[in-house]
Amino acid sequence: MKIKLSPSLERADLLNMERECKDLQEAGVSYYHFDVMDYTLYGTTKLSPDMVPMISQKFTVPVDVHITTKYPEEYLNAVYPNIKGNYLTFYAETTCGGMQICKEVLARGGKPAVSIYPGTPLSMVEEYFPFVSFVNLIVKDSRAGEKTIHPSMLDKIARLRKMLDERGYENVEIAVDGSIDYPDIKGLLDAGASIFILGSKTAFKPGQSVKENIRQVKDYIRELGYEAE
Repeated sequence: MKIKLSPSLERADLLNMERECKDLQEAGVSYYHFDVMDYTLYGTTKLSPDMVPMISQKFTVPVDVHITTKYPEEYLNAVYPNIKGNYLTFYAETTCGGMQICKEVLARGGKPAVSIYPGTPLSMVEEYFPFVSFVNLIVKDSRAGEKTIHPSMLDKIARLRKMLDERGYENVEIAVDGSIDYPDIKGLLDAGASIFILGSKTAFKPGQSVKENIRQVKDYIRELGYEAE
């Protein structure tokens, strides 16, 4: 699999979002990661789902709408009308209706994905394998103050990749999310991650343009012997 980059727009220059999206598209990113977040999980709010159609109408990069809330059902009706050609990622821990979400997204021409926290077992996502495009693993628990990736997370990624391959879901990818920095990348690649959700330490690193940052990440991935999309 080619390695895909998915910059998190919550880390972009919000006063210049159109310019940031344009530069990211020209840099060749695979997705825009778009956190719809309220205070229930992280004590803060992030991007509004009303922005999704604005971005989709102007740019060709698919939007990965990540519903980051304890109550995803409260936001789904705002996202569904604009999900065609885009992705919707929900947390397995926050809903009993994950299968219905997957089917609704697929029926509307979108692509579902499922996310889990570091301490959540992989058994929470295996029933979604036939429906999702990728599984998003949060690799650092920011609520616990983690600054580095624990070796158990690399093992978890490798176990998930093995589960997917053995069950015939080789095309289901593994996304990794959670303040990823350059020292993290090699271990995540070697474990089997193929989608990197990037923030202020990489795609939006201060002192350089986003185009320069994306080029630097891609060059680094190639230096490690992997092919960047």
